[in-house]
Amino acid sequence: MKFQVSKKAVGNWIIQGFIAFGIVYLILFFVYWLNEKSTIWIHLSLIIKYIGIGLTLFFVVDVFIGPIYRYMNWSYFIEKDRVIIAKKSVIISTKTEIPLCNIRSVNTTQNFISKKFNIIKVELATLGDVHDIDGLNEENAIFFKDHILSRFGDKADESK
Repeated sequence: MKFQVSKKAVGNWIIQGFIAFGIVYLILFFVYWLNEKSTIWIHLSLIIKYIGIGLTLFFVVDVFIGPIYRYMNWSYFIEKDRVIIAKKSVIISTKTEIPLCNIRSVNTTQNFISKKFNIIKVELATLGDVHDIDGLNEENAIFFKDHILSRFGDKADESK
């Protein structure tokens, strides 16, 4: 069964990007303002300006193009005995296969922005790693979690 990232996740990721970059820009502006008040390092203001230009270019790509690209190229599958997380990018494409028998816990998380969009992140914990499945709508996330947890019940029944 294939799950696609929710369209609402794009708006969620854009708003989270605005908040993250807003904090970085505030810190950068504060350092620039402090440097203008005291001329300890004359060249620091020039360096901060170049960092600001670079961050602006990165901001445009990461906040506006990145979420759309993630929406189009991330997908998740549940097969009979495994979960497959497929993520395609410009440079690297990954396909992670997690056998259901290796999953130790399934958690769902939601921050305050994701709650407004009804977007849930499902975390699959194995012995060696935690795999995030981000951007699922509430229905799919609950179904996804229940389907995986029902396999745990099947294993418990088989061991009796």
